Amino acid sequence: MKKYILWMFALIATFTTSCTNDDITISYTTNFKVNPSTVIAPFTYELTTGELESFPSNYKLRIRLLVYGKDGLLVDEDVQYFTNYASIMSSSLYLPSGDYIALAVTDLVELNGNEPSFEFWTLSEHSKLAQTTITDAGYIGGQYKILGITKHDFSVSEGQSQDISINVRPVGALLLTYYANVWTYSDVETYGLAAAKTSESCTFDSQGNYIETAESNNGEYDWWMDRLDLADTDTQYSNIYNYVYTLPMTNLNLRFQANTATDIYYLSDPMTISPQSGEEYLFYIDLAKADNGYDVEYGLINETNQSASFGYSEKNAAGLGNTSQNHATLYLKDIK
Repeated sequence: MKKYILWMFALIATFTTSCTNDDITISYTTNFKVNPSTVIAPFTYELTTGELESFPSNYKLRIRLLVYGKDGLLVDEDVQYFTNYASIMSSSLYLPSGDYIALAVTDLVELNGNEPSFEFWTLSEHSKLAQTTITDAGYIGGQYKILGITKHDFSVSEGQSQDISINVRPVGALLLTYYANVWTYSDVETYGLAAAKTSESCTFDSQGNYIETAESNNGEYDWWMDRLDLADTDTQYSNIYNYVYTLPMTNLNLRFQANTATDIYYLSDPMTISPQSGEEYLFYIDLAKADNGYDVEYGLINETNQSASFGYSEKNAAGLGNTSQNHATLYLKDIK
């Protein structure tokens, strides 16, 4: 009996010494507060007050928090859904000591139960940061297509919890398209703002930085930046507008276009911009003023660069929004 007891003590001692501190990972609480209101804050020009921060009840604001180690491998993630931009995402993650990269991503989706049934932006398989891409799903979505991304580097120290706040910034720019007197011509079926480039995706590197990619076709205007089908338009409104979201691009050529059942008409010369994060542009056409060419104007309208604005205050004073309708209809971008 004594030999048996001694053998049991020896076994326990062997097991105890084999479990060292190196086998135990201690995690510490990291509390995140993600603020999505800063995604729309730079867009200060609205025809109807508050319309950029609101969205229909069938949409939900999706906030994703992705946390990667310095090796670029996904450590943890969280996704939550909200009914407005004034919400704050609170998320507590338990992380071992070390250095990390957090990505906060915001967009609007439609839900079927707890899963998205429709989205404007698609997140790729993202277990490795350097292989992660957020891709445009190919729709014109008005202001409901706004995408926000912000990176935050942080460290977790032994024995310490911490609080991290992330203010998410918009990736791209807004374009406000405005069509005055849309019932001037009875044979026109579609007006639109055609583009010779289209924004496609944001691709990340191992440090959490991203680059935007665009697609073009030898200068051909193959994509709708905005599209207005008159069959879908309320006839009580003669002035129609929309907000369009685009990722940053250089030398983006745009032109107003009208389509009948048989022909395509170019209503403006090419208009070139290089939209950047947080910028907002107005593209305006009056279809009734065609004696000496259509009244077409475009330029920056928000406060990010007042020196480049073109007198939008005069148009605002004339009451552009008073007799206008925001059509905000979902269409495919591809003209062909």
